[in-house]
Amino acid sequence: MDGRVHIGILVIVAAILCIAAIWFFSGIGSSPGLLAAIIGGALVAGLFVYLFRH
Repeated sequence: MDGRVHIGILVIVAAILCIAAIWFFSGIGSSPGLLAAIIGGALVAGLFVYLFRH
């Protein structure tokens, strides 16, 4: 349980960092960049969850 919670927090942090990085590099004022960043972050989070579950 404790390990799973730790991995969950790690996934959330990784996704937030990914979103922030993509949004920053695509231009902070751009809405399409933010949307792409959120999708990218969600994909990264999904990938982490998939890898740690199997």
